[in-house]
Amino acid sequence: MSFDSVLHDHLTELADEAAPPCSVVVGEGIAAGRRKANHRLAAGIGGGALAVTAAAAIGVPALLGTGAAPTAKGNTGGVLPAASSTPATVGTKLTGGTDPLSVTAEFGWLPAALTTVSAQADPQQPGTTLYATTADLSTSVELTVLPAGAHVPATHFKGGILAPHTSAPSVNGHTAYWTFVPGSSEAAADGSVDLVWEYKPNAWATLELDSVDDTGTDVISTVYKITDSITFGSPVAKPLPFQLSSPLDLPVTDAESSHSTSAPTGNGWLTFGAPGAKSPGSGTLTILTAPAGTLIPKQSGLYGSDQSLPGPTQTSATVGDQQALQSVTPTGTTRTSITVDGHQAQLLTTRGAAQLIVLDVNGQDLELSADGPELNTINAAGGLVAYYHTITWLGSNLANWSTSVLN
Repeated sequence: MSFDSVLHDHLTELADEAAPPCSVVVGEGIAAGRRKANHRLAAGIGGGALAVTAAAAIGVPALLGTGAAPTAKGNTGGVLPAASSTPATVGTKLTGGTDPLSVTAEFGWLPAALTTVSAQADPQQPGTTLYATTADLSTSVELTVLPAGAHVPATHFKGGILAPHTSAPSVNGHTAYWTFVPGSSEAAADGSVDLVWEYKPNAWATLELDSVDDTGTDVISTVYKITDSITFGSPVAKPLPFQLSSPLDLPVTDAESSHSTSAPTGNGWLTFGAPGAKSPGSGTLTILTAPAGTLIPKQSGLYGSDQSLPGPTQTSATVGDQQALQSVTPTGTTRTSITVDGHQAQLLTTRGAAQLIVLDVNGQDLELSADGPELNTINAAGGLVAYYHTITWLGSNLANWSTSVLN
């Protein structure tokens, strides 16, 4: 799942007045946003399906183009690995350095309708993960590049049935196989087409096409046009739209960047957490950016006095040297409207978690979320607003981003 689809889930939950601050939602969203549970069970990667907006789905043939399946390529004679329930190799914990996000592959050709490209680093998934999505999230392409020696995650059909490996035409002369075969009932039921190939000796890559509309044989030529143009190499650092002068002494548990294919703009996401910090309150810090005007949906009532929310109690409050309007929802979430450096902002707190959202800063909405011991550490040093000021925010223009993220 791409940065934008995880963010879409996050915004949907945030618009619900009963939703907790994003630090809780982010942790759950990331865990749920990886490979689909119905065919990644043995890999232990987590559940969740592609988030789809209410916009009408665009047909894949019109979207991605059609054409005959590759012919005469054959396979290389290499032996396909047997289908197995062996879990994926777990990558090493991401460590400090100056940039927590690097990739070992890049997309080449992509259909024009895939308008957003994302890169993601997750210590629970070794190697490189890239995504490309349509604007309405109805169709996506996910590339996973595993390091040499890593096991390919087992693939399961619905009902837990282990998917066999079906020989496929080679990719640039390299052995390949399908798990979800285009045109099969399993691909139609799952909304996925999966191609796996050995991009170098004992090193495998997977391309998954997810669609709400079509997984038939007419997508084969597009899948191969994408895979044939992918380039592989040594790790290359990917810049992010912020620099941290005081990063917490914690491992990075998720790093992600997303950019438009039609303009030099994008957004980023970074999460720190204690080892195994997955449940609410277990200790995480999340930093993210989003296009201005999207991080707080207007229908949530967070822009003004919260009058659109059902039944909050509104009071005046003093926050630092500011007089602020504060509301408490029936579920106990406290929302406080403040300004930060002249920008409208919202501070949300509940159940040992807190979230600061600062609106429209150089074309971006900015967010900090923390919970558990990490929130206690930040509060002891002055709170989220004070920590916000230790971060250099670089804006949405990719040219201004930096690979010196953790200073």
